[in-house]
Amino acid sequence: MTDAIDRGKDAHRPSSSLRRPVKQADDGLNRGGAGRTEWLNRAIGGVSRKSLMLFSRQLSTLLNSGVPIVRSLRVLERQQRPGAFRDVVSKVAERVARGSSLAEALAEHPRAFDRTYVQMVAAGEASGSLEIILKRLAEHIENNVRIRRKVITASIYPASVLLIAILVLIFMLVVVVPRFVSLYDEFDAELPAATRTVMGLSHWMLHGVPPGLVVLALIPICLFVLIVLMRRSQPGAYLLDLFRLKLPVFGGIARKGAMARTARTLATLVSSGVPILEALRITRDAAGNRVFASALDDVHEEVRHGSGLAEPMLRTRVIDSFVVDMVQIGEETGELDQMLNKVADNYEEDVEMLTAALLSLFKPVMIIIVALIVGSIILAMALPYAGIIEQMGR
Repeated sequence: MTDAIDRGKDAHRPSSSLRRPVKQADDGLNRGGAGRTEWLNRAIGGVSRKSLMLFSRQLSTLLNSGVPIVRSLRVLERQQRPGAFRDVVSKVAERVARGSSLAEALAEHPRAFDRTYVQMVAAGEASGSLEIILKRLAEHIENNVRIRRKVITASIYPASVLLIAILVLIFMLVVVVPRFVSLYDEFDAELPAATRTVMGLSHWMLHGVPPGLVVLALIPICLFVLIVLMRRSQPGAYLLDLFRLKLPVFGGIARKGAMARTARTLATLVSSGVPILEALRITRDAAGNRVFASALDDVHEEVRHGSGLAEPMLRTRVIDSFVVDMVQIGEETGELDQMLNKVADNYEEDVEMLTAALLSLFKPVMIIIVALIVGSIILAMALPYAGIIEQMGR
């Protein structure tokens, strides 16, 4: 036990060079698929971001209290519920006890620890500030989760409104309208154009070739298959992400969310001591949008050839001028990470405000849309009643 703790202390000491753990971390991540398949890795056998955030905070606290790294990992292993993450923590502890750095051990589990996480841990080990880096990682994950949740909420709510409206329309056409049809057939009443149109839609839904119900069921399936196929190719995925950014209202929220995530990730990496070129590569993978990733690729190439950050960012025409100005100030004052954090704070506040406004707007809009659908169909089917009553009076 004493030997294991001593080896843990050695693993916790700053590395003589950042290059070795970073390089081996990259190798481990490349085997796992890196940023391109991060979402799939997390869906199949990965861990939740909440678990990762708690793990980072607790490990930071233990290390800050002077507990050796291996013992800290064993303590956290016992605290985890039985499952995939507990097995991962156990394997990481075993690897560190055998003399590996923490970054090397984490890199062997890309489904749990992405490239950003591993590189920041490697930088923390090299600088001797691992507990501080882990605390920053926990805050970084928490911010990303919050902003991602806001963007997803803003995207899902309109879709749910549309779905409810479609279901109400289908119910009216399939269940309610046919009852009026049998009544009007019995009296052989003359029907207005609006009534005939609604009855035609009802007949198509039930007896069309192909039936409308089948067509409506196939449309979302075909769209899903098309999106999946497009996501499998770089041009297709780029077009989908570009379309998402161009959408009215929702595109603005998605754009601000991607900008906030990009600025926050880059700020966290820079403040942790990760070299700027490596930080740009990691941020590209964590951007969550192919349009921003392509822009960061261009920025990376120019920086690699000796340029600063601000000018290449401006030339991409993807990154806002406000961000470029803040980056330029950060480069001039030597406070790039602080400027990027302020940018992220600003965009996160914008996303929260826009999402709140959007949700408050869509609640009455949903009620109005459903009322219009139901009211229009009922009105159209009630129009012939005057003629029927007149016919009955004769």
